[in-house]
Amino acid sequence: MQTIGGLLASVRSEGGPGPWAALGPDLADVPLPATRSALDVAIRSAAAVAFGAPISSPYGAAVPDALQRELVSVLDRAGLPGARFSVRVTTEEDWPSVRAARIENATDNPVSYGATLETTTAMSEDDWRVRARRGHAADATSLVVIDDVSGRWIGMMGAQHHDGLVLTGVWVVPEFRGRANGVAEVLLAEVLAWARGRGDSIALWVDENPAGDRARAFYERHGFVRTGRRRPIGFAPGDSVEMLLQLVPPSPGALGSPV
Repeated sequence: MQTIGGLLASVRSEGGPGPWAALGPDLADVPLPATRSALDVAIRSAAAVAFGAPISSPYGAAVPDALQRELVSVLDRAGLPGARFSVRVTTEEDWPSVRAARIENATDNPVSYGATLETTTAMSEDDWRVRARRGHAADATSLVVIDDVSGRWIGMMGAQHHDGLVLTGVWVVPEFRGRANGVAEVLLAEVLAWARGRGDSIALWVDENPAGDRARAFYERHGFVRTGRRRPIGFAPGDSVEMLLQLVPPSPGALGSPV
C-alpha cells in the first residue's frame, strides 16, 4: 500500500522538496487517496500544522511560491486523476483579475457573490484594490485557484474578521466544479488552515433557495451546521442561512483525514 509519507520520502530522496521532510512522520501510514485534490488537501492540512501557517500565507516561515511549486511537484509525482492547478493569495496588483473573476461570478450566480452584476460592474478601481490586497492582510485572506494549463482563474475563496471569522466570496467556474476536480475542497482546506488559531469557529451565509442546495451540501459534508439564523438576500427573493464550523486544531493522528 502506497502512503503519502512514502510518496514524500521518494521525492525527497531524489533531491526534491526539502521542506516536506517535517510531514513524513505524521503521514507515514496515511494511504494515498484516490484523487489529486484529496492528496492536495491532506498535504496542505499537515503542512499548516508543521509550518505554523498555510502554504499560501505570505507571513509563514517558508516562501509560499516555493512551497506551492514543490507541492505541485509532489502531486505530479503521485500521478492521480484530477485537474492540475495552483493556489495563492491575491495581491493588490491582481485587482483587474479579481474584478474580472467577480464579474464572471456575479454573472453566473450573483447570490453566491453577494451582489448583482450591476452593482459589481459599478465598483471602482479602489474598491477592487481593497479586495485584492486582502490576500496580504493581517485580519483577512483572499485566495485564487489558477489552472496550470491555461493560466485561467478558476476559483476564489476568502475569509475575514467581521464580528467573528466569516467565510466569503466562494466561487468555482462551472466546468471545474465537483469532487473530481476538488477545487472548492482545496480552497476550503487552505482557508481553514488560515482560520485555525484566529478563532473558535468560522461562519458563512448560504442561499436557502434550491440554487443553494449544492453549496449547502458541500458545507455540511465538511462539518458546517445551521445555526438557525437567517437574513433576507435583499436583491433576490428568499433568505440566506448561517452555517457554522467549530475550529478544532488538528491532531497529528488526523492529519491525513479529509478537511
